[in-house]
Amino acid sequence: MAALLSLVLTALAGLSLLGGDLSAALTAQLRRDFADARQVQATVTAPAEPGSIGHLEQVTVTLASVDARRLPLAALAPLPRPRAPQARLGQLLLTAREVSLDQLQAAEIEFRAEDLVYDLTPALTAGELRLTRVGRQRLTVTFRDGDLDAYARDAFAELSDPRLTFEHGQLVARAKIPLIFAAFNASITGRLVVEEHRCLMLRDAVLETGRVELSDELRASVLERLNPLLDLDAALHFPVPVRWDEVVVGEGQAVLSGEVLPLPPWPSRGDFNPRERYLR
Repeated sequence: MAALLSLVLTALAGLSLLGGDLSAALTAQLRRDFADARQVQATVTAPAEPGSIGHLEQVTVTLASVDARRLPLAALAPLPRPRAPQARLGQLLLTAREVSLDQLQAAEIEFRAEDLVYDLTPALTAGELRLTRVGRQRLTVTFRDGDLDAYARDAFAELSDPRLTFEHGQLVARAKIPLIFAAFNASITGRLVVEEHRCLMLRDAVLETGRVELSDELRASVLERLNPLLDLDAALHFPVPVRWDEVVVGEGQAVLSGEVLPLPPWPSRGDFNPRERYLR
């Protein structure tokens, strides 16, 4: 959020509210903050009718090759101040590609926050950005063919050399299953669903083993071991609490989405960790 603060203070100081100038300034600041990122780009859209101090219509940020834990999502905890002078940011859109998560990789993450309001007084007097209200926030995570392979190798020891793809609206896992002194090729196909707002489950799964005959008990044991496919809180470990509500599987990708839950207001002490408090 340091880069966004610099942007806001530039607007407050009356320095050229043209979107192009602010976009260049924010991009330069983000490149310093995310020096290891392969791509950094920012676009700022000023209000159609300028006049309100500090107001901005939209800020769009695109990053590539970043660690999700460095994304400044937890900085959006609000501190309500109903009588304070305020300014508004209509929408913040953050898109990160080639993202490293806690236990796996994702092709893309998109975070969208709407109707952000901040306190003008500390921004003008102390150079601090204090949000007083944040509207709806959504988070989407896109996995593409192969993104879950490394996770599956670590999480499911009974599957050798797994390859996970998304085909015809379903997850398809191809792997070798060791059996005594040999291993045989197998494929598992099933529907992905979100359950309990935190688990990614494989339902209506079918295990194909070619000419190898398995007992019903062994088949059931292999399939049962796969669920939950992902404990989303543990595997993704975002710095904010998310209520996951949907997964949509297309050709070559699966898109997981959820609502970011409201963060508790900031207390007076400076070492507050929103996620830490949420998990207590």
